[in-house]
Amino acid sequence: MNDAAHRLRSHGWVLVPSVLDPPLRERLVHAIEEAHVVLRKIQVANGVGEGTDGTVHHLPLVSDVFLEFLAAQPCGEILSGYFGGPYVLNTFGGVLNLPNNLSYVGGIHRDQRSYSGELPLMAQLLVMLDDFTEENGATYFLDGSHRQPEKPDKDAFFAKASRAVGEAGSIVVFD
Repeated sequence: MNDAAHRLRSHGWVLVPSVLDPPLRERLVHAIEEAHVVLRKIQVANGVGEGTDGTVHHLPLVSDVFLEFLAAQPCGEILSGYFGGPYVLNTFGGVLNLPNNLSYVGGIHRDQRSYSGELPLMAQLLVMLDDFTEENGATYFLDGSHRQPEKPDKDAFFAKASRAVGEAGSIVVFD
């Protein structure tokens, strides 16, 4: 297992700095903004608009640049090391952090609905299309929380959580 995959297994997340090629990152920025316009209409029409503004799902259906991103396999070695071999893409979505509009993903949560213990069932990539700073709301991660069956309370979470601070083009891989 490589060092990053080991850190992912032990801490639950790892920041990989400056992974994306800048021109690809720029195309992703524009494509996700365009996808939001298209997909937001579908969310609202299907009655799932409340608390979801800024979330975009099924991105490869909207633009080929998302398929280009997948073909580049950023962090593929980390994921292969983490899972001990090949892995399957389950979903491909994104989040726009819209001003004054916190979607459901902004709260303390686990992306996997059930606790899987030591069995790694899922990992995610958080692709930083912009710089993540403490001032602009860098994502919080709680080291080791992927190994805890219960959700921590808000005070315990924020007392011990770290911020994923990084330059645009960096990626956080997390369980």
